[in-house]
Amino acid sequence: MKHLLILTWVLGLGLSAGTSAEILFESSFESGAISEDEWIIDIQKQCSIGVDKQMARSGRASARFEAGPGARCEILPWFYSNFVTGQLREPYNEDRWYAFSVYLDENWEYNERNEVIAQWHASKDVFLNESGGRGPPLALRILGNVWRLTYGWDADFRSKKGAKAIYPLWVGAIEPGKWTDWVFRVRWTRGGDDGLVQVWKDGVMVSDHQGPIGYNDIRGNYLKLGSYHPRTDRVVFIDEVRVGDEDESYESMKPRKNDEP
Repeated sequence: MKHLLILTWVLGLGLSAGTSAEILFESSFESGAISEDEWIIDIQKQCSIGVDKQMARSGRASARFEAGPGARCEILPWFYSNFVTGQLREPYNEDRWYAFSVYLDENWEYNERNEVIAQWHASKDVFLNESGGRGPPLALRILGNVWRLTYGWDADFRSKKGAKAIYPLWVGAIEPGKWTDWVFRVRWTRGGDDGLVQVWKDGVMVSDHQGPIGYNDIRGNYLKLGSYHPRTDRVVFIDEVRVGDEDESYESMKPRKNDEP
């Protein structure tokens, strides 16, 4: 009963915060810096993050990630309006849109071990002494010469130890040396069947999953972009990052070309 009361109180705070019907976050790195007003930087071991003014999906710049083997080299878009929404992170049971473009270095070296370019990280319930190791409930990975989209879910209020993010959504060939555009529409759930994951790659829908997506946690998930645990030296570029609420659409979220408004 105590845990239920805590959950009800926290959710009530989150519902009162509200969101606006517009693009919630947008960055194309044109300022020339990774601004701490927009991003949280999460780095470990061999990692260098900066802005490259010679490489861009549109405009004149992009974020450049240079990571060594085993590094955590990621940035988190931060757009929450107050302390409460920042702690609750992404909402459950309403649609959220995410978009970004990825460029893999043209000298990309194939490796048969998993690495992550984008992940929606979960927020385990520490006060329940919840075990880690579940894996991100949604992730864009590279395995060998293919992209691999994976997801996971768990309806238990206190997750048991072990990997939960073991389900495949889609697999397709990577294309080093060119920009790849990604758009995600996600309806996070706490293990319920009314979840949704729709994914577009370069304008083509590659996934339309309807069912559970996410864990039964008090706090929601949050997006991380960059290079996580590469198996060899990596250079990755990210551009045209957007996060939108349920009133957005694929057309409003898709990355722009230089000749588009």
